[in-house]
Amino acid sequence: MNAKKLLIVGFLLILVLAACGGGGGDEPVDVAKSVMQAMEKMDFDEASKYFCEARKSDLDDALVSGFEEMEAMGMDPDELLDAFILELSDMKYEEKSKDGDKAVVHITGSMKLDFNSDKLKDFFKKAAEAAGETVTDEELDFIVEMIASSAAQEEDIDEDLELIKEDGKWVVCDDLALPEGF
Repeated sequence: MNAKKLLIVGFLLILVLAACGGGGGDEPVDVAKSVMQAMEKMDFDEASKYFCEARKSDLDDALVSGFEEMEAMGMDPDELLDAFILELSDMKYEEKSKDGDKAVVHITGSMKLDFNSDKLKDFFKKAAEAAGETVTDEELDFIVEMIASSAAQEEDIDEDLELIKEDGKWVVCDDLALPEGF
């Protein structure tokens, strides 16, 4: 998974779980830092404050139905998301441009998306039970190992993040292209 997709997935996680609310900041670089720091801490309420309403709505629409399907099958999407561990390192933020109510912040660093294996096993065990299936510990170990080994790779971040002024505050309003399948 490349860095852009990891960023998108991270932003999607934030937007789906986040409560609506105003936020933003005084300077574009500060907003970019705040979003990334909140994302790393999985503090979705805090991170959501720094997104424009248009992106909250677009991304929420794209994902809510999938989470509703999980809930209809007796699964808790929050349990799956709680298994995620996001680590950011060597992060650098540079204001590339600022013109009126638009700005671009260039972000570099590295990101690693990993999982808590025990929480992931619990989620898949409950998902199997909700589907009326049983799964052995060996099968769970195999599933979790496959997922964790493919996800636990560090990716470089080298991206421009678009921000706008909304209600007098800078907010992330990047026109993110959703990855295949979303």
